[in-house]
Amino acid sequence: MPRPKKEKPNHGSLYEVKITIGRTLEGKLIRKSFYSAISKADAKRQAEAWRVEQQVAERTGDLFLAREDMTFADWAGRWLTTYKQPNVRPNTYLNSYLAPVRNHLVPYFGKARLIDIRPADI
Repeated sequence: MPRPKKEKPNHGSLYEVKITIGRTLEGKLIRKSFYSAISKADAKRQAEAWRVEQQVAERTGDLFLAREDMTFADWAGRWLTTYKQPNVRPNTYLNSYLAPVRNHLVPYFGKARLIDIRPADI
């Protein structure tokens, strides 16, 4: 019996797995990609771990949701500490995220409620 063929990377030197995470208001699929340099099974494991993490967050209420009365400054601070700081290097966080938000975005949008900011304002 011949050996099973090893699957080749499908995205350059990386294995990619896409999962559907929802639908837009128009009904189009929202997809998220996961990559691994090891194997496609590893990328699938990452995707499943992400899906489980999201379900736990929804059930426990840890999902980051913006309230109607939340100001941009509150939301930006929470977004920085929740999503960016743990996932990027400290130097990248300071120079690419924290500095622009503090120096440019918060002075302009700081006291505005999130629901009041429109694309035309940006």
